[in-house]
Amino acid sequence: MRTATEIQAEIERLKAVKPKLKRFNFFGDDIHAAVEAQIAVLQEDLDNDAIYARYDPCENDGDPNEDSGRHTLDSALEADAWRSGDADRLAADWEEIVG
Repeated sequence: MRTATEIQAEIERLKAVKPKLKRFNFFGDDIHAAVEAQIAVLQEDLDNDAIYARYDPCENDGDPNEDSGRHTLDSALEADAWRSGDADRLAADWEEIVG
């Protein structure tokens, strides 16, 4: 598990990188929504159930085939994995694609 200090530092990195990112990627995924989801997971300490309830397109009357909604869900789950120590990078992945 990440410490409160590590989590706060990562939230600040995510907030700093978001305005530097293009709004949508080549596939039409909403990059800003994905980063916002990661921030919410860390700030609000969302667990898996809360993540799926908030971001799963199938659970929110969205199109289950909508890739952009799935991308946001996947990003939120990545934040949860990072917080629990199961992933090494979070903001660093976004920082690499700033363009």
